[in-house]
Amino acid sequence: MSWEDREKVTRARRGAPSDEERRAAAEARANAEMARLCAAVFATGQGRELLAALRRRTKDRVLGPDASASALFHLEGQRQLVHAIETWTADGTRTDPSDLRAGLAGTD
Repeated sequence: MSWEDREKVTRARRGAPSDEERRAAAEARANAEMARLCAAVFATGQGRELLAALRRRTKDRVLGPDASASALFHLEGQRQLVHAIETWTADGTRTDPSDLRAGLAGTD
């Protein structure tokens, strides 16, 4: 048994969370905070307009067949960021992300 394994067993006996559990809890708290912040910013009327503009510039954009690999990678990174913002906003408002992408959130 390694020292690392022994440390895990000792923590388990004491009921202390493991490093992985602490990291997962910290990540969950960070995601919840991002969801709250994104909902506060992007769930407003102006925020939805901004999110729609970001979507048009990234997710709705198509590069031609002569696009370089680095241009494709760059655009995909932008798309991933917009997707993350949409998901956090949906989580923060308990809205279906597809409604945000369709521009339906907050229209009722």
